[in-house]
Amino acid sequence: MIRQMLSLFFSAVVSFMAIPSWAMDSVDLLPIGINSPALKVGTYSNIDERYNQHGQLMSLTDIHSIEFNVQTLSRIEPQVTELVSALNSFGTGNYGNQLNLGVLKINSQPSVQYWAPVHAWGITSKWTLGFGVPVIKYQNEASLASEGGNLAAYKQQYSGISTSLDQAFQRLDVSIDLAAQAELEKKGYKPIGRREQTFVGDIQIVSLYDLGRTANLASAWKMVVNLPTGPKADPSDLLALDMFGETAVENHLMGQYRFAKSLVIRGKGGYRYVLPDQVEKRVPLSDLDSLPGEEGQEKVTRQKGGSLIAGSSLGYEINQSWSIDLGYEFLQKEKDHYSGGRGRYYSALERNTDQITHRSKLGIAYSSVKSYFSKKALIPSIFSLELSDVFSGKNVARQSLSEVTVMLFY
Repeated sequence: MIRQMLSLFFSAVVSFMAIPSWAMDSVDLLPIGINSPALKVGTYSNIDERYNQHGQLMSLTDIHSIEFNVQTLSRIEPQVTELVSALNSFGTGNYGNQLNLGVLKINSQPSVQYWAPVHAWGITSKWTLGFGVPVIKYQNEASLASEGGNLAAYKQQYSGISTSLDQAFQRLDVSIDLAAQAELEKKGYKPIGRREQTFVGDIQIVSLYDLGRTANLASAWKMVVNLPTGPKADPSDLLALDMFGETAVENHLMGQYRFAKSLVIRGKGGYRYVLPDQVEKRVPLSDLDSLPGEEGQEKVTRQKGGSLIAGSSLGYEINQSWSIDLGYEFLQKEKDHYSGGRGRYYSALERNTDQITHRSKLGIAYSSVKSYFSKKALIPSIFSLELSDVFSGKNVARQSLSEVTVMLFY
């Protein structure tokens, strides 16, 4: 019975976001022969919330919870129907229909921080090349818990009336959270508990090429190559991050128009393509088997869905040192596809993998570059703060990002 409970309960418990190596979009290139080392430090918050397939914002605890009421229990234990009928026969209150074992929940408090050393070079007057190496720190305090339920009260009131009723009570008298942990251990899953990991994520190589510019108008082509240097998810860990180990290519066309002395409007459009790969997954046998055992683990072929990306921002240069940007980004990701050679239910891995993201951005920057050339600053540098928030979406984590960047030039 517990195995059937968990099959209704567990799904993909953790899925977060991509770690960016490059901040607010700009078409500015480095002069030929100039180097620019930088360090980005970012923190994600609100990732314990997620927009579901209907666009509703829910906590991870609420998404991954199930109430064991009569309707749920009847699907996993046919004998419950007989117990309900027996309880309904006492009085006129239909007490059997109110039978409830409680709610099983995963309480999860994930946090993600990253540090990304970045270095860029001005290869020619039209081409800037750079790379970023994100170092990720992932923590999660997770636990299984059950709450509510009226079985104890029912046992106290109705026990001893009949042997069959007592046997039904005894069969249902389980601690849902302890039984869940025991079933996880039996199936070879890591216990739900604390996670703390620090690792190198996927390295990004970025190319920015000038497509032409005038006094007020500029355009560029940006290509981002994502290398699979990060870890792949452990199929035996329901709390593992499944967001690294990808080979992907992004291409963006970007434009910038200065329509006043201090006002700049920017826009971009692009597509992210992820190359097919092979990953270890536990594949269920049927739609109800969302907690497959170790016998279901195999290497499957994965084709992650591509993503359409569009965005715009408005920048205001307060003076020669300070500037501010307001931006918006839209992303629409296609559904992932899985296939394998063992005839299992591979389409279950594709469920809710399509995404829509609406993200707002705010950037504040201080630059000493102009002051350096006028002999008023010791070194040319840029310090910036970017705040972004996913304010709407589908099948995506609510992500509030705070990122600080320190950039030098030599």
